[in-house]
Amino acid sequence: MSAVAQDDVQEIHLMPGDLFFGAAPAKVSTLLGSCVSVVLWHPKRRIGGMCHYVLPTGVPRKGAKPGAYADAAIEALFKAVTRAGSRPREYRTTLVGGGHMFPTIQRPDVQEVGERNVAAGETLLKQYGFVISDRDTGGHGHRHVDLDLATGAVHVRFELQPGAARCAAGKGKT
Repeated sequence: MSAVAQDDVQEIHLMPGDLFFGAAPAKVSTLLGSCVSVVLWHPKRRIGGMCHYVLPTGVPRKGAKPGAYADAAIEALFKAVTRAGSRPREYRTTLVGGGHMFPTIQRPDVQEVGERNVAAGETLLKQYGFVISDRDTGGHGHRHVDLDLATGAVHVRFELQPGAARCAAGKGKT
């Protein structure tokens, strides 16, 4: 995770496995492929955060980042929410990512990583009491995600994966 202060606004860029929870003025961003981000924002208190998880579940290795797996990342966000004296249902919750990054590879284990990440996020968010208010998931490409904690604005820019158009155009042809 890298943080830069610019005009009194802290800018945080999350790498895979990172998570952040804090208050305005701050802007949080990340780049996602098959990984997923949960984006939280409390409209009254202008607090929230974001995680960038890589896989649905797993056993963290020594020295691993706290948010590498959906189960650990969402649990950490839940703990941050409760430490802040708030409840999950008070947040606008956005689920982003889970793209198919290798459209030319025809192995189900590779193609389903994004789908499994999204499904894990949906299940865990519901389990912890969060209600998903918006989502931008799936597709053949990657996403740039930005959260402004001052306004709650979540901007997602989707970019088609090179080769995905050829794969989509070629489906069904022999």
